[in-house]
Amino acid sequence: MNKQLRQLYTTRYKTPLLIVLLVLFSLYLFSGLSTINNWKNTQRYYHSEEFVTDFREFPQHYGIGYDEEKDQEIYPTDIEEYRKYNLTVFTRWWEEGPATFYQVGQHYYDSYDSSYIQLVFIFLFVLGFSLFFIDQKSNFNHFLFSLSWTKKELFEGKMTTVVLPIITTVVLGTLSNILIRYYGIPRMYINARFSQFLYSGFSHLIIGILILMAGILLGILLGNLIYGPIVLIIVMVSLLLFSEVYQEYLYYIDALFDYPIHYDWQALVVVTPGIDGTPWFILVFYFVLTILFYFLSRTIFQQISLENNGCMLTVPTLRFPVFLTLSALSILWFVPLFANLSFYFQYEAVIPFLQIVITTLLCLVTSYLIVYIDDWPRAIGRFWYRSFKKVH
Repeated sequence: MNKQLRQLYTTRYKTPLLIVLLVLFSLYLFSGLSTINNWKNTQRYYHSEEFVTDFREFPQHYGIGYDEEKDQEIYPTDIEEYRKYNLTVFTRWWEEGPATFYQVGQHYYDSYDSSYIQLVFIFLFVLGFSLFFIDQKSNFNHFLFSLSWTKKELFEGKMTTVVLPIITTVVLGTLSNILIRYYGIPRMYINARFSQFLYSGFSHLIIGILILMAGILLGILLGNLIYGPIVLIIVMVSLLLFSEVYQEYLYYIDALFDYPIHYDWQALVVVTPGIDGTPWFILVFYFVLTILFYFLSRTIFQQISLENNGCMLTVPTLRFPVFLTLSALSILWFVPLFANLSFYFQYEAVIPFLQIVITTLLCLVTSYLIVYIDDWPRAIGRFWYRSFKKVH
């Protein structure tokens, strides 16, 4: 990259970028430390005189499971077994006590997790959007486009100078969180291998970069100061419904296949690095989407014109493909959610075709209004003009 262009970006983004990197790394660091602190507090309690006394006086209160065949509570042989049972980190919802095996695509609970890392994905999405959207609205793009560099060089310069350090920080933050959680607790209580932690961290990293690139794509594509952030909020709220939508589609898969392989949604979107691992083919899909978003962002950025500043889409010629894409995604996302088809299939009720049609129409109309919002004033003006001529 041109040295002068690098210096230009460094001068503009140096202070805010340092703040962003510090916040990102701190989220990973303090989340790991907080989790370890929770575990150590529990360990101290289980070794306290208060607990030992209570355990000896009321052993019936300290069961470690339930025997279905014998229809009776299972009790530990001694206090050390009870401590080991409760201080072991990872569990599965359908298992009694600590998880006994590991499987990619399954979610493992860490009852000591005190993580703020769920904020990272939201932060990355908004950050990716802001990197290009703010420059459009602050007229910095006017300055950039007046220089001798091509738009392709400007795009790649920002990716190298700003985006790459962000990704590097996420990598280092993920690794630091893994190291803290793995080595901060005695090995006898970590029922997982270090390689499983690394694979989980890699799964987290891939989805994090994808979310960052999705934000960048929206930040380049959307150009209106008011409606652009509104669309961003709508997308974020929709993504928060992922678990509900996934459960609907999971039921459809159950209905089509006799022995489907179930993947927990927490393992498909690894929010917190632990031992949850995303299946490899899903990671390949995420990687392909990330590359696609990158090239779409670069292509659209090269087509941006200052004449369209303030338009809903920075490249108005893309309205129709964006409308088709938005319509298809919203239908696939909201029709199963609002129609709740799994309920009707499960109880063999009459499928609500009217509700499906209405939801589909709402998705189409909403997508059209969002994409073609720039035509609203002209359309309303033409409507009132024609109405006025008819009356008079």
